[in-house]
Amino acid sequence: MRTADLVPLVQAGADLYPLLAVSGGRYSAMGGGVPLISEGQVIAGVGSR
Repeated sequence: MRTADLVPLVQAGADLYPLLAVSGGRYSAMGGGVPLISEGQVIAGVGSR
C-alpha cells in the first residue's frame, strides 16, 4: 500500500489512529513510499525522505 493511502486512515477518529496515538510521537504518516509489484507480489518498496 502506498503510504499516501494511509494518511486518511490515521487521522483522529479513523480506524488506524490509535497506532499513532500510542506511539508517543515516534511515528508519523506522510506520503512518499510506493510498493513495487511484479506479477501480483510486492518485491520492493521505494521511499522518499
